[in-house]
Amino acid sequence: MYATDYDPQVLTATRANAEKNTVQLHTLAPEQLPALEADLLLANIVAQPLPTLAPLFARHLRTGGRIVLSGILEQQADEVIAAYQPWFSMLQKIQRDDWMLLEATRTSAKV
Repeated sequence: MYATDYDPQVLTATRANAEKNTVQLHTLAPEQLPALEADLLLANIVAQPLPTLAPLFARHLRTGGRIVLSGILEQQADEVIAAYQPWFSMLQKIQRDDWMLLEATRTSAKV
């Protein structure tokens, strides 16, 4: 399992939490991420960078793999969904109060 973030403090905290919970996890900066095709990609971040990250996420997720995006306000969901449509097929949208979670499957479209 890999965890990535641009903030070194987030990586340090993630590494410490993984060790505390005996979870085997590689923590690294995005530019250090090896070429891989994951089965599952989780992103719990604010919505603003999600549209820009769509092609990168598509490159690192195998065809048929699942992506889960959260941290999205209801009024931001349509923009995020539109950005992911070239590579992903939306499975479900779950809403709690003003917050959305989006789940999709990677299609075979090239990046």
